[in-house]
Amino acid sequence: MKFKEIKPGMVIHCPKEEDARALLEHLDRLGYVWCNGANICAAYSRWHEHCDRTGYQILGDREGKITNGNVNSYLCKITEFSDLIETEPRFKVGDKVMLHYGLDTYRIYDTYTLNKKMLSYEGEPLTVAEILSSKTYRIKEDNGEYVWTDEMLEPVDDSPINSDTDSPMSAAKVLMWLKMAESKVLIDLFDTDDMTDLFDVYMPDDIIRKITAYEAAKKEKPVEVEYGWKVLIYDENNNLEQGEYFYFDYTKEDAESIAKKTATQYVRQTGKPYTWRVDDACRVKGE
Repeated sequence: MKFKEIKPGMVIHCPKEEDARALLEHLDRLGYVWCNGANICAAYSRWHEHCDRTGYQILGDREGKITNGNVNSYLCKITEFSDLIETEPRFKVGDKVMLHYGLDTYRIYDTYTLNKKMLSYEGEPLTVAEILSSKTYRIKEDNGEYVWTDEMLEPVDDSPINSDTDSPMSAAKVLMWLKMAESKVLIDLFDTDDMTDLFDVYMPDDIIRKITAYEAAKKEKPVEVEYGWKVLIYDENNNLEQGEYFYFDYTKEDAESIAKKTATQYVRQTGKPYTWRVDDACRVKGE
């Protein structure tokens, strides 16, 4: 359990005994003691003195000390225990998401408004570019212009397409696949990359069958990978110098020797220090 910052003067309401125990354990780790100097013991939380009205005050005039009481007796602002807990964001940077279907323009979702421009992304794959809070994000496709929330977004369902059902979820997965597919793949499968032409010519069951067969064929095809080494040379400011160098037919010792020689040449040419590193590298054979 991760807590937000605890500040002097706070009165924290713990409606449940387990909340009180968790808070006191955290305060004990931070070095707090009771106002009389006694050590904090989570097992003796004093919660039963006021039960679901229990509040713990961080004393501002006595550093590192706390007291307890009935939240109804405090005149200051009360902080709820639940508001102190840092929740993990639902999505990570790089996750593929999509807008929930059926959302309303200019309605508030998690304190942020969904506008007309945002709604135009409905049905398109979106990429989480930045996490603003446990419930808010920026996305790559709008260049970070708007704030998107958990209530607006859902994860892209990349589980296998089920051709035995025509449920809305199955249809959403098919549409998402078509949106994300490269033009060459669409032309190979359907002789067109125009969605209008595709749905004019093919029935939904035919589209699902073709996509399912294509994905199955991809999984059955083994990928041959070639392993090697990547040499990186850095200047004195730790900037990568002239890109990366790949060696697939060398041992690591050979690659390290090349890296060292290259860095030494830069030192001689410029009179400035250079460093080098050798990392793992791989590529699909034939690329």
